[in-house]
Amino acid sequence: MYSALRDANTQGQLDHSTHSPRQGAGQYDFESTPEDTISNGSTGESSEHQSTVMLSNSIPQAIAPRGALPVRSDRAVRKSKAERRGHTKSRNGCFNCKTRRIKHKYLMHSILGLAASELIATDDSLAEAAIRHRLEAIKAIKRRLLACPNTTTTTTTTTPTIDYAEGNALIAACFALTFQSVFLEDGMAEHMAFIRGIVAVASRMAEAGVGFMFSNLRGRDQEALLRPHVERVVLPRSMAEWRGGAGAALEGLRPLCAGDGLKVRYLGLTVEIARGLCESSPYRAWKAVSDHYAWWMMLPQSEFARIIDPGDQVFMLLASHWIALKQIMSVITEVEKNISPQKEIETYTNRGMGTWLRWLNGQVRAEFAPYNRWPVWVQAQLERDPDFFGSAERGGKQIEPSLAGYAKPVR
Repeated sequence: MYSALRDANTQGQLDHSTHSPRQGAGQYDFESTPEDTISNGSTGESSEHQSTVMLSNSIPQAIAPRGALPVRSDRAVRKSKAERRGHTKSRNGCFNCKTRRIKHKYLMHSILGLAASELIATDDSLAEAAIRHRLEAIKAIKRRLLACPNTTTTTTTTTPTIDYAEGNALIAACFALTFQSVFLEDGMAEHMAFIRGIVAVASRMAEAGVGFMFSNLRGRDQEALLRPHVERVVLPRSMAEWRGGAGAALEGLRPLCAGDGLKVRYLGLTVEIARGLCESSPYRAWKAVSDHYAWWMMLPQSEFARIIDPGDQVFMLLASHWIALKQIMSVITEVEKNISPQKEIETYTNRGMGTWLRWLNGQVRAEFAPYNRWPVWVQAQLERDPDFFGSAERGGKQIEPSLAGYAKPVR
């Protein structure tokens, strides 16, 4: 009898421990405390000790407090495993708990926008995506640049707020947005704005002592690299006629610019480009174009906003003459394209600043149309033949125009 009671008691302990809340709590990240487990009636080590003492004193008393023996069911319901807590930090991300982290979303959106713009030639449905990604990139860049000052100063050190990786990511995003502007008919103002953005970020990085991933960003480096190639360019025979028309048209704008220092400066730099085409070496014209860029790149924001204001007819006339002048000297500016080694890629269309000229001419109101006859003539020649103003050659090989002329399939 005693052995039967001992066997029954032992069996009851085994069955009860099988359903112990402590064991179940192990499936839920050990959220239950020892006190909770004891209060829920778990038969841990103390329970076994208590049963042993009671059994040595009185067998009936040892059995009575335990109540009815637990009955094991073969059809017990299994509790589902709780969801694991997601990673708080992860470089690669996890398929189950979070997506991969993208550190520089402005770079992602700028690349996607540029890619979509280039593919519009074969798929018009990508136009909306191209603009959407472009706007997202612009907003993200603005938020980042306005978020903090150039440097963070502590009691002991001065730390740049834009490090090597982020600074170069910002420059790359501005480059992508600049290139995408060429695909936009009204993209001249944004093209200029993002070139200024590249300069602003590069200047901030230089002040903080942060290095550049991109080479030849400084003007002196570009001039030293390009000058030998520019000086070897042979100008087309008709250049004298073209530059004569440009010079006469620019002189006709002087009365409109009188009294406004910003307009006079814009006109003077553009006239220098036309005069540079009179030289035997085309380097002077190329240098004048570089000086024009350097001028508006460093303008205060208030003055820069004026020169790209579509509501100011005089600045629209100055812009149309500047872009038209760049079209007739494309044989010089296109030399830049063939300096560095290029990978062969499939090109669907040639879009360029010629589309900007068409848009600028469309902004000129009827009362100012007599001042805009020469840019309209340049537009007409490009529409008739995108290669009307010639093609540059290097080493006996023709350089295909990329930033000159209208959209034209490359065969």
